Amino acid sequence: MTKGKYVYDRKKFCVPVTKAEPLSSIQFIIDNFIGKKITFCIDGEGESWEIWRYVEDADSDKIKKNGPPEKPKYLYVEGEEIVDFVSA
Repeated sequence: MTKGKYVYDRKKFCVPVTKAEPLSSIQFIIDNFIGKKITFCIDGEGESWEIWRYVEDADSDKIKKNGPPEKPKYLYVEGEEIVDFVSA
């Protein structure tokens, strides 16, 4: 692993936030998460995009789902976009 790269662990991004929707339909959620400095990823293509949130230690969200993306198109850590990352 190259020093300085964020290691994306898909098992920790298992809280689904949206169903598959056009990117324009979920942009307000993305903007909100960036403003709140939330860690999340976005994956999809065309008219089918999904947001997956990072599971926090004190998470009250009980909905967890299998199948988060192996290598998401976009990754945000505490609201900052991470361009250079590797999968665990």
